[in-house]
Amino acid sequence: MIKTFQEMLNKLSGMKHALIRRYDRNEIDETTYKKELEDIEGQIGVQREAVLAERDKIQKKLEAKEMDKEEKPEIETKKIGRKERKNSYTMLIIEALKMKSIKSVDAAVDKVLEQKPGRDRTKVKTQLRTIIGLVKKQKPARWTKYSWDEEAFLLTEK
Repeated sequence: MIKTFQEMLNKLSGMKHALIRRYDRNEIDETTYKKELEDIEGQIGVQREAVLAERDKIQKKLEAKEMDKEEKPEIETKKIGRKERKNSYTMLIIEALKMKSIKSVDAAVDKVLEQKPGRDRTKVKTQLRTIIGLVKKQKPARWTKYSWDEEAFLLTEK
């Protein structure tokens, strides 16, 4: 659409130059020259305004698209692997680390073994430390929704 406006501007500009040449050669009188020049310049002004309005409209559309991109929430990644089981040791460790009353690794291990006995204490302790490390690194996508506060010994969801 802008191309047609540009072509129209070029045509009007050519008409203006032809009018000026005709006046210089004394083919038309001064009143006719001024009248036609005023008409042509008026049309050029209208065409320029139309071009600017079209460019503004296109710019607004582009800005609206950019705003839509920014406002869209991040696409959740597809979970890989097995579903989380609520009674798994990992989930029990997460729940224990979320409790404000627990202030040490040993207390968290005790809480997990209290809820689900039958696993070696050192394995639970190792898994607990591994989970804390993964949350600190924020490496696998699974752990990005948690944050770790070392001072409070507390796992929180973001």
